[in-house]
Amino acid sequence: MLCEMLKNKKILHILKKNKIPAAIYNEIIKLATFRNPEYYKAQAKRMSTYGIQKSINCLSENNDYLILPRGCLEALKGLLNFHSIEFGLKDHSFEGERIEVNFHGHLTSKQVDAIQSLVTHDNGLLAATTGFGKTVTAAALIAKRKSDAKSQGWPPPHHIYAVWANPL
Repeated sequence: MLCEMLKNKKILHILKKNKIPAAIYNEIIKLATFRNPEYYKAQAKRMSTYGIQKSINCLSENNDYLILPRGCLEALKGLLNFHSIEFGLKDHSFEGERIEVNFHGHLTSKQVDAIQSLVTHDNGLLAATTGFGKTVTAAALIAKRKSDAKSQGWPPPHHIYAVWANPL
């Protein structure tokens, strides 16, 4: 096996990076790199782009590993399969403690749609406007998964926690 991957809730480690061919190594770097919208906004307005990175690389590495955001997993699998590189995946994700909670609130149809979309994936991001009810949606998602909030990216920032701790 040329490539072994370790996955946890936050990052993806690729072991044996020294055995990955240089061309594929560069393609892996591209998976974790995206264009910086601030650079292109400044450029479009004919403002100085000095000191603004053109692209943002989310990959880091050490002597043994390439470390990518977990959101790159499917693209990485596709890349390795395309190049017929055999790989293994060890999932070290913390699934959280099983908890018995029920959600007794009322959700809007958009919140229900968001939960249905989020519950089908291991990771995701709920981005919505002010007043959408993101905290209530997250509480309903926790109740649906029956898993403690720590495994799902909570507890929330302190100011949110102070407001919602007792009602939840």
